[in-house]
Amino acid sequence: MPTITSAQKMMYAKFRNGIFKTTSSVSGTILITRHGNYQSELSNKGIKMEFEVKWLSDHTYTLKPTSETIKRYKIPTKALLTVTMGKVSGNKFFQITSSNLNDRRAGSEVIKVGE
Repeated sequence: MPTITSAQKMMYAKFRNGIFKTTSSVSGTILITRHGNYQSELSNKGIKMEFEVKWLSDHTYTLKPTSETIKRYKIPTKALLTVTMGKVSGNKFFQITSSNLNDRRAGSEVIKVGE
């Protein structure tokens, strides 16, 4: 496993909080707002989800749906997403997202659009 340098840690740090945009074939364009241990996601298809964020390392964090999101979308209560940030370029990064509910992994580009 590659070692994360201090320069890489600084690059990842700027993506801990802010407003981001990504695109999903399932959900369309998604606006993500992440501050502290809270993240909300709003898609252009009207889907709004909220999550508790827990950072595991400089570039990996988990997203646990809030009870309201679980109730609204009938998500299993034990659902947990793990997001790993990869390559960073300017105001963008590539992420891999996995779930504890299945073996699939999804990759996407995320763009920081605001603080």
